Amino acid sequence: MAPNLSRAHMSRREHVQLLSKPNWRWIAAPKSPIDLGKVAETAIRGRVPKRVLLLAGYIPKKHKYALLSKKPVEGVSEFGVSKSALNAVPSQRIQELSTARFPPQPKPLPQSKVIKTEEEWERHMNWAKKRSEPKRVPPPPELPLQKTKTIDQLDEYMTELATPLPRRLRREVDPARYFRVRKHALEYEATDRLKELSQARPLHLPEAPPKTDKRGPTPRTDVLAKHIQREKEGREDAMKEDAFSVSPLALKHKPSARTKELATPLKRRQNKKIIL
Repeated sequence: MAPNLSRAHMSRREHVQLLSKPNWRWIAAPKSPIDLGKVAETAIRGRVPKRVLLLAGYIPKKHKYALLSKKPVEGVSEFGVSKSALNAVPSQRIQELSTARFPPQPKPLPQSKVIKTEEEWERHMNWAKKRSEPKRVPPPPELPLQKTKTIDQLDEYMTELATPLPRRLRREVDPARYFRVRKHALEYEATDRLKELSQARPLHLPEAPPKTDKRGPTPRTDVLAKHIQREKEGREDAMKEDAFSVSPLALKHKPSARTKELATPLKRRQNKKIIL
């Protein structure tokens, strides 16, 4: 990937100043090539299609009494029926078909609602009389009156609120009293338990158990305890006499294309001169 050399001639301060400025594409208002106050010639010469004229026209709304307001047509009644159809005499067969085969009959009242005796009739008349009277609207409830006290009654409470609260002043603190020792502390005698707790406990260092001296090491412990003897020649991790000597494998190694690209120095431009 080739390095970006478009701002290589600028210093870091100049580059930061350039980045801090707003982008002119975001600030500048777009200049429209079209004049808003001018009408295009194609709009003047163009013809309006029939579909646009149909959509631009007035759509009549159907009102509730539109049929009654229509003008009568010759030979047609107000409801759109011809006079000959209105003056026609139906035949006997049409009359038979128009009448119901089983006409609806009124449902009989249940026996519980039928008035039989005079007492029931009087009870019904009283019920009808009560229902015929105008409905009585109950009067609105009286508004509760707010009880207020006079100024003489409020005078004592107002004077109590007006008086400042008694605050207790803080006494001056004597710093010497913090270093004083009380008398009972000087006369106090510590118990044996307190004396025992006041002394530090003896620190016992960790020691090996006595049985470890009697038991000998295992063969695996002997192997791990000994130093590993490495071969002096034939290993790269061994200490070399010459620190700047290069191994023959490194001389025969061929670098990859990526290694060559990383090994080449970057070209930087300074004062219009290319410095390698």
